[in-house]
Parts: sequence; structure tokens; C-alpha cells
Amino acid sequence: MKACQGKCGLSATALKYLACLFMLIDHIGLLLFPQIVVLRDIGRLAFPLFAFMLANGYRHTSNYWHYLLRLSLFAAGFQWFFARIVSPNYLNIFATMAVGLIAIRLGDEARKRLEGNYGQVVCLAVGVLFCIIGELMQVDYYWYGIALIYTAWLFFDKLPALAIAWFLLTLAFAWPINLLRMSQIFALLALVPISWYNGQRGQGNRWFFYIFYCAHLIILYLIKLWWF
Repeated sequence: MKACQGKCGLSATALKYLACLFMLIDHIGLLLFPQIVVLRDIGRLAFPLFAFMLANGYRHTSNYWHYLLRLSLFAAGFQWFFARIVSPNYLNIFATMAVGLIAIRLGDEARKRLEGNYGQVVCLAVGVLFCIIGELMQVDYYWYGIALIYTAWLFFDKLPALAIAWFLLTLAFAWPINLLRMSQIFALLALVPISWYNGQRGQGNRWFFYIFYCAHLIILYLIKLWWF
């Protein structure tokens, strides 16, 4: 993002921590206090931040295959727990991110290898194809999750275009419009901290998100079993 370079704004690590906080609030609402709807509304900000940071991670990773392997191993390793804690009907967020990362890589290769408008059309077709794949695989957030990841990469340095894309995708995901589905509109508020991204990595452990995602769901589930 060009709006806030240097030491001002939020680093990549800060955005990840913020996304983890929103995710924790969301899952507290999901598992412990489902009657408090505002917790789930706040939680809508989590995934767009993770989608943006995945696109950022692709841009900066020194080894794409190691990145994909980490996501894939956690997706497979945690699915048994996820099915029992959250839902057996879809795959966990690591699967969404792994599929999204593959889509980005193929779209990037298409754009680099194919010239002019043809490359752009193929790049767009890759995004559509992987949205369909995400829907068929039933990853977390389904086609919408893949679309957010792909457009976060596609419009990484174009915040107005990203905002328009996410707005249209969110409306499509929330259709037919009702009160429950419209809560997804809160996801667009994630564009505010994204606009503060300063391009810096920040200080943090690369394994924090992976461990936090698994650990916080298990802990909340145990709290639910023992105290609720």
C-alpha cells in the first residue's frame, strides 16, 4: 500500500495480530455466546485481513513451495479437530488459503508468460476457475474466500479497485439479502487497517498464526464443554 510507507501505519505482523484478535472474537461468539450477534459481526473483519496478508506473503516469500506445504499440512492435520469443533461440512481456513495460494501462483504465471490482453483474460479465468474449485471442495468461505484472496493479490497496490471488488463480491456472497447474510458487509471494514499497511514486515514469529488458529479453537471448545 502506498498510502502509509515507512514507520507510520501497521506492519504485516501487526495486521496478522489484528486479524487473530478479530478471529478470536468471532469464535467466542460462535462457540460460547451465539446469542451475542455483534461478536460475529466484529469477526467478519478477520478473513479479509488474512486474505490480504496471504497475497502479501506470496509477494515476499522466498520459497513458494514451502509456503504452500505449511498451509497444506496444517489444513490436513487440523481438519479432524475442525470438523468436531466448528463444522464437518466444510474445510478449515488453511485449505482456503492453500487453494488461494495456488490460484495466485497460476494467475501470476499466466500474467508473466502471456502477453497483453490475452494474459489478463487468462489471469481472470484462473481466478474464476479456482473460485469454482473452492466451492466444489467446500473450503471455509467457499468461492468467496478464494475470490477475496485472489483479488487481494490482483489489486494489492490499488486500494480503490480492491474496495470495489470486495464490495461487489460481498454483495454477491450475501445474496439473497437478509439480516443474517448482510452481516458479511462488516468484512469491508477490514479495508481500513489494510489502508494503514506500511509495507514493513514487523517483528513476529511466522508460526504464530498457524499455532494460534489451532490452539484457540481447541481451548474455546474445552471451555464450552466444561463451563457451558
